This record gives sequence, structure tokens and C-alpha cells, in this order.
Amino acid sequence: KTGDQGVDLIAELNGFRVAIQCKRYAGSVGNAAVQEVFAGQKYESCDAAVVVSNAKFTTAAIQLARTLNVFLTDISELSQLNRIVHTTIPDSKS
Repeated sequence: KTGDQGVDLIAELNGFRVAIQCKRYAGSVGNAAVQEVFAGQKYESCDAAVVVSNAKFTTAAIQLARTLNVFLTDISELSQLNRIVHTTIPDSKS
């Protein structure tokens, strides 16, 4: 939706909030998706940020995500999001 500040979905479990940006692309997902969800994470006061896509991520997006601590995942791994977040993102075990 328009005005979502880069967050398509907020998942919450036991008070831990994850900002999720969803991208369904034919081509690669670039930096913009990482930047959007990072900004949205801060705006929505979420503990973590994730970009979910059916497509590959560009090298630049991967590098930026590492720097900003944004998790990138394929849609096929979405059902494992809770496990992935808690084993990958620092301070998510609270």
C-alpha cells in the first residue's frame, strides 16, 4: 500500500517485532528494498527487518543488508522465519 514506509507486513511474536518487505520480481532485487525496510523498521519501532522475495538479490543489496543487519530470504524459507530470525539476527532472542 502507499505510505507503508517500506514495510508490507509486521510479524510479532512474544513482543519481538519484525518488519517485512515483500518483493515479487522477475529480475534481481536491489538496494532500494533493503533501504526501504531498514527505514520502515525504524519508523515502526521493529526489532528486525527482513526482505522476502522470489528473486535473487544483487551483490550490492547483499552487502548493504549485511551492513544494516537486514535479513534477506527467499519466499521458500518464509515458514522458517522465526527460526531464521532468532539464529541470524543479534539480540532477537529476547
